[in-house]
Amino acid sequence: MDSNIQNVIDDIYTVTKHRLDANDSLVKVLYLSLFIADKHQYIFADILKEIERHCPEYAQLDNERLSMLPDVLHMQIERSNRNSEKFVERKELISNSQKKPTENLEDFYAFMILARILAMLVGFIILAIGLIVIICSKLLDGSLIFFR
Repeated sequence: MDSNIQNVIDDIYTVTKHRLDANDSLVKVLYLSLFIADKHQYIFADILKEIERHCPEYAQLDNERLSMLPDVLHMQIERSNRNSEKFVERKELISNSQKKPTENLEDFYAFMILARILAMLVGFIILAIGLIVIICSKLLDGSLIFFR
């Protein structure tokens, strides 16, 4: 038995506490909905319309089975949305950790240029303070010639 069909049977049991076999029309309808749901971006109303149009087993559902369909389908959509969110998060983590080496080098070079500019600025400020201190000390001693 296909693992997807077994998952559908387990989902039906989780929601309704009914154990159905793989040939049950509800199982077939929900199995088909797994493929339709992805195509219709897990929008409940669109999935139901597609099931009605393309699944002959849908017409075979009695009232009891029809009443089970929305609950199980909602559960499948919610699980799929959670899985796709986890997939997107995992994909972002992988893409961030696997940056191209050129991107890492570009970031490193930009940082190095910024560090050099900052070091030159600090050096200039220290030089200017040193000159001011020397000029002020010469002024106080009276030994600065051009200020006499």
